[in-house]
Amino acid sequence: MEARRRGGSNMTTAEKFRAMNTPQNRAIFSMFMMFFLMHFISRIDFDVQPRKTYLICAYAFSQIITLVFAGLIYLKINKVNDKNLIHIRNTGMVANAQNAAEGGENNEVITQTIREYDLGKCKQMVFNVAMTVGFSTLLYYKFNMIRPLAIQSALAIKNLYEQPLVRIHLLGKPATGELARPFNVNGLFGQKEEALTDKDVKRMEKKKN
Repeated sequence: MEARRRGGSNMTTAEKFRAMNTPQNRAIFSMFMMFFLMHFISRIDFDVQPRKTYLICAYAFSQIITLVFAGLIYLKINKVNDKNLIHIRNTGMVANAQNAAEGGENNEVITQTIREYDLGKCKQMVFNVAMTVGFSTLLYYKFNMIRPLAIQSALAIKNLYEQPLVRIHLLGKPATGELARPFNVNGLFGQKEEALTDKDVKRMEKKKN
């Protein structure tokens, strides 16, 4: 115990892994994995059979499994029917720019139940699948580009693993810490949502009045 207290060098492997398992480290690891995956895919000739057929089947499976998960999440959200309220403010770059242009001091605050919030994210999952399938189909049939199907197949599984709704509603993880609502959204121009307390909302309403 004394040696552990001095330098912390006697940490177990599990403790070291938990210490390194931060959102920032996972994002860096994910980025390097994507570079490696794209390099690996670029070296494979998918235009020959049976690779082409295998790839199309893998792509279809990845998108179908995402829709199946979204359906299961939808059923679980309605079953739980959590009516607790959350206050959300969009503080992303685009929202801040729009707010500054309009001369406002605070971005719009949206109040909704947890059920409504989760259903919105679940519908977004389905919308993302539709957009991905449409874009990939266009690239394949219009420009004869098949490699994006391989990339999207891998991304679909990766996104499922990282999807907060999957981890909360299907894996039973508590909605705390990095899984606390509102969920973090990656991307420079993506929405960045901030949770507000009842006191914050009342204070903002007083300012407006």
